[in-house]
Amino acid sequence: FKDELCLMVTEGAELKVPLVAKGTGTTLWTAGFELGAQPSVDMGYQWTTRMARKNITFVNKGPKAQMLSWFNQTALETFATLKEAADKKVEESGGKMRKTDDSELVVSETFRVEVNGSSEPVNVEPGASAIISVIGVSKKVGRFTERLFCKSKMEKDNRVCVEMTVSADFTDPQCEFSSPNLDFVFSFSPDNPASMETMQEKVVSVKNASPLPLQCNIKSTGPPFMVEPTDMDLQPGQSADLAVHFDAAFRGQCLSEVVKQNLQILYNMGPSAEPKNDRAPHGVHPKRGVIELNGSINYPNLKIDKTEIKFGAVLNDTTKRVKVKITNPSTIKAAFSWSFVITDKDAKRPGSTSTVVSSRVDPPQAVNAVFDILPTRGFLLPGQSEDYEFVFYGHANHKYKTVAVCEVQGGPEYEVKLEGEASSIQFKLDRTEIDFLNALYDKFAREE
Repeated sequence: FKDELCLMVTEGAELKVPLVAKGTGTTLWTAGFELGAQPSVDMGYQWTTRMARKNITFVNKGPKAQMLSWFNQTALETFATLKEAADKKVEESGGKMRKTDDSELVVSETFRVEVNGSSEPVNVEPGASAIISVIGVSKKVGRFTERLFCKSKMEKDNRVCVEMTVSADFTDPQCEFSSPNLDFVFSFSPDNPASMETMQEKVVSVKNASPLPLQCNIKSTGPPFMVEPTDMDLQPGQSADLAVHFDAAFRGQCLSEVVKQNLQILYNMGPSAEPKNDRAPHGVHPKRGVIELNGSINYPNLKIDKTEIKFGAVLNDTTKRVKVKITNPSTIKAAFSWSFVITDKDAKRPGSTSTVVSSRVDPPQAVNAVFDILPTRGFLLPGQSEDYEFVFYGHANHKYKTVAVCEVQGGPEYEVKLEGEASSIQFKLDRTEIDFLNALYDKFAREE
């Protein structure tokens, strides 16, 4: 800056004193800190994968317009170091190694700056203001510090006017659970079935072990497990109870099984969550909390090694027997009984029948006159096996079909299809006389 100071002397000559001043720092101004003194911006704790943003208002208090552009000085220095190391390796190899192209050197930037929502240079007129947005994103946990420089261009003057140090502590969302897994066990009691409660509940405590508030969404895969509440907000160090319900009768089939699921706790990061992919849908952090759920359902069950018995054709008025092995694979003692159900689509299933379907139009036969099971009642301890005998009585020239049903007390029903027929041995010769004609005395002659 140049000017003149004029001294007016009474009854004397006028004196002019040249004034020259050179400014230091920058004419950019913001509240809170001095931009010309290498300011430091600490963004505190931030979630990983979530865009952190801090807005600062800059005012151009200078007499000239300024074109502002920002760059990451730390990234440039890192790139220069990598470039130097790559060139040194090429030099040491005596030209055997290929020179590394600049595009092959990838340097990540944790922080960047946008001016008025744009990463392009922005012109700020005298007295005007601009919104400087410091943005940070990191997939890794830890404290990161980088230097962001602002270059100001005024007419022919082009220099760095702001050297800003930006820091942030990036952390993953984390919950602590009073129990990492919940085990549910339901066992049917044959001695007191009326008192059995198929619905169970367990409570697990969820604590926010992160330094930031958490918005949690809790999801289960589905029955037999249900959870409430499905949403909870937790401040740092705060705990809340989660109730998990288990329905052992969710299938309604009285079948023994072991169900394994995971209860997932999703952390809502808001609309700025990144990256946006299948593992991290919009607004959800890719890291999740997991509670293992194990449900053991125990009913008296059986394993029958045949589900269909075809007795085939037997001689009229004869009997055929087939042995069937029945095993109790469950942990509950099993008491069961057998009955028959006809396969006629017009007949209703009463639990047992007194008739059986025949392929001939004759008066229906009593079921126990055609099929039988010995014994008709049984009792098996866990792991025990026994052979049961299925019997078919072949009534002359009839074909029969029926279904045997095994009803387990407190358990499911099992069906075995039965089929058999009876007939006499019949054959017919196509001729009753065989003429060998003339045959040599020492040779065999054959006719069919």
